[in-house]
Amino acid sequence: MLAGTFRSLLSPACCSSSSSLLQAAAGLAVTSAALAASSQAAGQRTYHVARLASRGVISLAGEECVQFLQGMTTNDVRPLEQPGAGPVYTMLLTAKGKYLHDLFAYRAPGDSPELLLDVDAAGLQSALQWLGKYKLRRKLQLTDASRQYSVWAAFDGQLQAGGAGQWRQDPRLPQLGLRGIFDAQQLPPPPAAAGSSSRKQQAAGMSIVSEDHFQRWRYMLGIAEGDTDVPTGEVAPLECNLDALAGISYSKGCYIGQERNSYTHFRGIIRKRLMPVALPGLDASTRLPCPLPIVSSAAAAAAAGSTPSSSRSSQIGTLTNHCGDMGMAYMKLAPALAAAAAAGKGDKGPQLQVQLEGGAVQQVVPQRPEWWPAEWGIEEAGPPAGSSSS
Repeated sequence: MLAGTFRSLLSPACCSSSSSLLQAAAGLAVTSAALAASSQAAGQRTYHVARLASRGVISLAGEECVQFLQGMTTNDVRPLEQPGAGPVYTMLLTAKGKYLHDLFAYRAPGDSPELLLDVDAAGLQSALQWLGKYKLRRKLQLTDASRQYSVWAAFDGQLQAGGAGQWRQDPRLPQLGLRGIFDAQQLPPPPAAAGSSSRKQQAAGMSIVSEDHFQRWRYMLGIAEGDTDVPTGEVAPLECNLDALAGISYSKGCYIGQERNSYTHFRGIIRKRLMPVALPGLDASTRLPCPLPIVSSAAAAAAAGSTPSSSRSSQIGTLTNHCGDMGMAYMKLAPALAAAAAAGKGDKGPQLQVQLEGGAVQQVVPQRPEWWPAEWGIEEAGPPAGSSSS
């Protein structure tokens, strides 16, 4: 039953467009719920698997592929010299050190010198052009391999990397689960689940969901991904929290945009970051026209009838994207963390909000992720009490 469901997802008719695939995945809700219920009844722990249709795949092939990527991205990709290695989470930056594209780099299986780059599908052609601009006369082949490969995620369960196929631990956070690039025309094998001794047991605990489930899971953890969540050309990599997500190396040497990024790191003060926000009461089917400016309710009232320039100065952040009642926002840390602390204490004061059509407003509640280091947001005040500086 499960194999048949997967095959319907990967049929040529279904794979002809991302929207068709998502519609098919959404139609599996009843099947997935039944599988989950039967697995739970049997005492098995279920987990979720989703095809990430918003991601594409670039093939970078040639003897110098690792050396070339080493000089283009924020992280040290030399581990990819080993066949089957990866993924390495990293970013392409503009010459001024701003976010351009994020990517997960894998070494292709086998002995051929080829890297597979998991990138945002909407920005794939832009990423190809950027890499091609710096390829110069190197004997490298850059191609869109999205018809050949697809990206999958397995999450919300006790999962183990390795085993059959190319399931690998997401390098950013353990809670994100597993990630992999697979043949687009074949089923990815079920990942190894803790407590399941056979592939049959592993498959029985698997719940197929749409990409929206993984997107909301990411937002609950405070993880931005792709060119919609992260404003291209506007955000510095450390404002994307890259330093806490295993996405940057300060010992690898030079790369495009490195100078500005290193200056920000050694200065040690970040005043804006991407962070998760809750959108209380927002229906799961509602889509807000992101990006949207975030202001305090008090500032919004004071700005009524004011000049556009003064309204912009009262902006605290930008809601970049959301999925249901969870989203990601690019926020000024001081007011955002103050609002998060006030919400945690139940204080009733000025709220943060976005303005919608017709004068309606949507409340925005910033969340401080548990994995954030304690010093984030208070760098200018010095180290927290009881800590020692090196």
